[in-house]
Amino acid sequence: MTTRRDFLKRAAAVPAIMMLPTIKWRANYDLHAIAATFCAKDQYPTYDLTRPYVMARHAYATDAMAMCRLLADDADTDPATRRIPTETIDVWERWWTDKGRWFEPPRERLRVDQTGQFCPRCFDHLPDCPTCNGEGERIYGDNYSGASWVGDCKDCRGYGAKLDPSCPDCHGQYFGNFPSVQVVGDKLIAGHQYRRLLRVPGIVFNMGSPARDEPIIWRSDIGLCGLQMPLDPAKVRIA
Repeated sequence: MTTRRDFLKRAAAVPAIMMLPTIKWRANYDLHAIAATFCAKDQYPTYDLTRPYVMARHAYATDAMAMCRLLADDADTDPATRRIPTETIDVWERWWTDKGRWFEPPRERLRVDQTGQFCPRCFDHLPDCPTCNGEGERIYGDNYSGASWVGDCKDCRGYGAKLDPSCPDCHGQYFGNFPSVQVVGDKLIAGHQYRRLLRVPGIVFNMGSPARDEPIIWRSDIGLCGLQMPLDPAKVRIA
């Protein structure tokens, strides 16, 4: 369940007409800074999703589980100089729709998934482990024999994060069966991703396709809109 599925490769066979929502924009928000929170923290082997990119007068930010879009006057990002998913607009046009009912997001009420998950409170906030620099592994050695080997960092237990014993949810365990899933309609969103959506001012949801493994659509009154992939319902067991 914690594995990110690259939904850029999972576009549906049934296309939808691309329709931009009517938006009453609020002023005094740094849209680029908010959009940047939807970028990936690390580069993927195929794409560089660590920064927004521009296509056809829109900037996109994605971590392969969610996508955010806003108007942009910048020149298109050159895929020859930066590894970006050239199928982005195709994905957007297949999934985006203004049809259906729009509703305010439900109050956060995380449920426990009975498979191991990263603590949703710690996942986005803990700094890298200073001992292994966030790698989760260290090189160990035997001074007597001169042998060396790579093993899990003992300080972070291989997670790469500086563990926080004061966390009220995981008490420094970081991984286990924690309240980490938000139910929206009949679709499931990872807790840390749901909290990210709630930080978008004036956000509203649309369930989009009724299929449980197809994205939830969202928009806001500050000029941002996007897609959120749900968790695979076959891999989630809610307590």
